Amino acid sequence: MFLTQEVTVCSAHRLHNGNLSDEENKKIFGRCNNVHEHNYKVTVTIQGEPDHVTGMFCSVVALEEAVKKTVKPMDHQHVDKDIQWFKDRVCTMENIAIYLWENLKKNLTEPDQLYEVKVAERETVSVIYRGN
Repeated sequence: MFLTQEVTVCSAHRLHNGNLSDEENKKIFGRCNNVHEHNYKVTVTIQGEPDHVTGMFCSVVALEEAVKKTVKPMDHQHVDKDIQWFKDRVCTMENIAIYLWENLKKNLTEPDQLYEVKVAERETVSVIYRGN
């Protein structure tokens, strides 16, 4: 059984690799090499079996709190400048999903229940991460 929590996070970023020249960055990342922002839709899914006493495997409130705590450092921030984890990583959707996964593992009551993190920049583009 799966339980999913969805939140929206507004963040700015720039796709840029400091080890590459400006010309290479522009060629690889195009217009996304400029600072821009997204209203990311983050979807976190956990899995488990319902407890026979409570009828649930995780409190919806507990999941919501863990997700909000995890995304809060990104909200209304310039991710590649304001979050240390991104100082030497390109701030792609893929890396955002990994960052969120790693931090959800720290914030969830039962980290082994984490199944999937989905990050969407817009309705038509998203990435799904299910751990290593």
